[in-house]
Amino acid sequence: GMSAETTISFKGQATGKAFSVPIGALKPDVSEQQGTVFVYDPKTQTVRQKPIKVIGIKGNNPEIVGDIKPGDIIATAGVGQMFDGMKVRLLEPTQKF
Repeated sequence: GMSAETTISFKGQATGKAFSVPIGALKPDVSEQQGTVFVYDPKTQTVRQKPIKVIGIKGNNPEIVGDIKPGDIIATAGVGQMFDGMKVRLLEPTQKF
């Protein structure tokens, strides 16, 4: 099967703020400044596709807003091959920011 590396867990307040994520976490959309991230659900061991909007860049990382919240674990590798509801497993402990 396919595997994905998930390494980010959001920590902090999400309301009105953007999250800085690695570029590899984004699956681009054909629309400019839009895309998708895949959020891991530990209960079902699947990823859920969440639409996001890129609102800026911090260093080399896009700053995104969307249906994500503190504590979400997002996939940072293999997102080009992922689909909504795909069963995945964590390869290494998550890194909190």
